[in-house]
Amino acid sequence: MFDGHLATAPSHRSADSGNLSPADMLPSAPRSSDTVESMLEANPKSEYARIAGRLATAGAEEIAAYWAGYKGGAREEPVTELIFIQWTRRDPNAATAAVTGTEDEGTAWWAWSASDPAAALAAAQTPLQKQQAVRGIGEFQPDWLRVHFQEIPEELRESALAAMVEWTAGQDPRDTLDFLRQNGMNGAGDLFDRWVGQDPWAALDWLKENPATSNDPFANQPDFDRWITTIARERPEDLECLAAQTPPGADKRAMDAALFDRLLKDDPAAALEKARATEAPLVAAQMLGKIGLKTLATDPDQAFAIAAEIVAANRDDTGIGRRLAYPDGSSQHYVQSDSANLLNALYDRDRARTLDLMAIAPTEGKSMSQTFDNFAKKWADDDVAGFSEWARQQSGMVLQNSATHIGFQLAQQGRYPEAVEWADASGLDPDRAYSGVLYLWSDADPQAAATWLESSNLTEPQKASYRKRLNKSRP
Repeated sequence: MFDGHLATAPSHRSADSGNLSPADMLPSAPRSSDTVESMLEANPKSEYARIAGRLATAGAEEIAAYWAGYKGGAREEPVTELIFIQWTRRDPNAATAAVTGTEDEGTAWWAWSASDPAAALAAAQTPLQKQQAVRGIGEFQPDWLRVHFQEIPEELRESALAAMVEWTAGQDPRDTLDFLRQNGMNGAGDLFDRWVGQDPWAALDWLKENPATSNDPFANQPDFDRWITTIARERPEDLECLAAQTPPGADKRAMDAALFDRLLKDDPAAALEKARATEAPLVAAQMLGKIGLKTLATDPDQAFAIAAEIVAANRDDTGIGRRLAYPDGSSQHYVQSDSANLLNALYDRDRARTLDLMAIAPTEGKSMSQTFDNFAKKWADDDVAGFSEWARQQSGMVLQNSATHIGFQLAQQGRYPEAVEWADASGLDPDRAYSGVLYLWSDADPQAAATWLESSNLTEPQKASYRKRLNKSRP
């Protein structure tokens, strides 16, 4: 069974081999005057065309002789592949036998599929031979693959489909994507991107005609995001027109975000001006987050200043990201926002400075933001002494939140008297300020916890309430 995503087929081509398609490897040229000996003197890296021209008219025995001299010397992937593409056209049995058990065995079976896919598939015996023959079929013979797909071993069909989009010249993008989806695979990476660059509206129509088949309302989102990213890069004017005509919603936000990314790349000053002029605070926060992340490495002071703008405008929630909304009304936060990513990066750089800019009292009736709470807990967990020093300079709800985390961390370390002092500092209602500390203390040393409780300044009703809770928590 396929997992629904396009696997990447391993390639014999190196990063230095260039963007050579199978067709490029089979040049038509008049017969070369080169001999096997003179070809072996040619530089395979700089004289590919010369070697290709001679191999195009060489017989099987000449190619075998050239291989014998070439294989132990300087080699280049495109030349090695071309040798076997031409050799398997002339004498596939000799070509594959010559490299059986070597690192070049897969190349020979891959190449054989270029000229005779049926024969290569039928002759392949080992897992390596079958895998490479199938990969070659996908790359060289996509039309044959469509007709004979059921003849491919089931466990290798995903590799065949992945190879099918390795070289897409001459293939109709719609037909290829339809075939992939019909056979359980979604998306085709570069193929889809190229189609968007050539005909974005046809590609968009295809997305609309092929909605997600799962219950996940965002299952098609990766393909749509690719469409937006590609058209923003290749045809930004078209995307601007479409965004202007699109009603408010997730699609329009995605388009606007892509256009903003391009503006940020081309004109950072204009991007900052646009972000500050954006009226919707959460949208502005994402824009500013992107700018801050871009400037952090070169100008951290500006990044901190931008983060302060984000926090000031969104003091109750600085961690907004994309959410999945389900029919039953539930949701799941699944993409971290750029503003949150910026704050995380700043915390890693200077946690005291980051919490300083976040130490803003929330809107009346609300708690400190979840992002502040997460950072406070992390700092207390990692360095309770350092966080305690910072927290002593705070007041109000900032101190209350910080003291709660410090007290709990100290209690976990068995430092109960100190934990109680921080519970005092938290400013919480005495009826609940000591619950966590006393629970842990009573579990570790019931007598010491009871002694503290009885000697504390709590009222008798408060002490009675804690006694009842502690007794109830014990087995």
